[in-house]
Amino acid sequence: MQPQTGVLLVNLGTPDSYRPRDVYRYLIEFLTDSRVMDLSWIRRQLLVRGAIVPFRYRQTAHLYKTLWTDQGSPLLVHGRALETKLQAALGDNFKVCLAMRYQNPSIASVLEQLRNTPLEHLIVLPLFPQYASATTGSVHQKVMEHVKEWTAIPKLTFLNSFAEHPAFIQAFCAVGKTYNPSNYDHILFSFHGLPERQIQKIDKTHCYKAQCYTTANLISAGLQIPEDRYSISFQSRLGSEPWLQPYTTDTLKHLVHHNKKRSWFSVLRLYAIALRPHVRSEWNISTSSKKGEVSICSSSKGSTAIPPGSMASNKSFYTERDSKIERGRACINFVKGAGPALGITLKL
Repeated sequence: MQPQTGVLLVNLGTPDSYRPRDVYRYLIEFLTDSRVMDLSWIRRQLLVRGAIVPFRYRQTAHLYKTLWTDQGSPLLVHGRALETKLQAALGDNFKVCLAMRYQNPSIASVLEQLRNTPLEHLIVLPLFPQYASATTGSVHQKVMEHVKEWTAIPKLTFLNSFAEHPAFIQAFCAVGKTYNPSNYDHILFSFHGLPERQIQKIDKTHCYKAQCYTTANLISAGLQIPEDRYSISFQSRLGSEPWLQPYTTDTLKHLVHHNKKRSWFSVLRLYAIALRPHVRSEWNISTSSKKGEVSICSSSKGSTAIPPGSMASNKSFYTERDSKIERGRACINFVKGAGPALGITLKL
């Protein structure tokens, strides 16, 4: 058999089912990762196993149940679709495989499959546009832990970000245009937050926050959104320590304050990161409530996610062919449909 080039696509992960025991197992593996919770081993175990997961896993399981499809986890279903489309685009000289950093299909099991395929080159592509130690860094570390045990190690290429790659920006803009951003009063680019101390530990070359701003600015330029009509924010805080700012909740309050003379205004949120699904959220924000209160509700059009697979079907994501991939210039991203409710529900 002629040696092939392996392409390992890695996403964050998903529980095997929405049942509480499976969600519990997923959260334990996820949150005890030393790159996610960069605390001492004992502090991490006590915090995750004793305080966080026992009080959150059942509620999280309920959210997963609302998102589950007849085919299973949306993240896995659409991940498989991406795997198939990329394999078709690259041809028989490539072997494309999907893995999850947490749970299944595990990195270990997928690497074992690739190990049994004659490989001359292995490309590892985490599906996160912006580099962060807790995401891309964790994937790279896990892959290296397994590959270092191989007797014959092929040429390795680790791709660490594509936050400003033209193919990524163009594909996102192509889908964004179908939702007519000009119809909304304001556009909010919302990114997953990280503790500030994690950002301060790395060099400026890999600054996650700077990459997020670059992505949002390029997409807004592609969609011709004026600077005064979009904002950038960070969400998903955990604990009391400072996380990346401005916070999404504070940004929405700021929007309310500056539009308080209006009875309502509409906000379109674009989730321009692959750590969680890209979600288009529409909000009507009532500014006529009592002082100190903000009322957020779905618009008359409804809060909607970008249709599953819509970005995966955009050829910009999977037509980066042989030579470009060989040079590490691949830009492959996928809009997962798993988890809109995790981002839509907002309490101020």
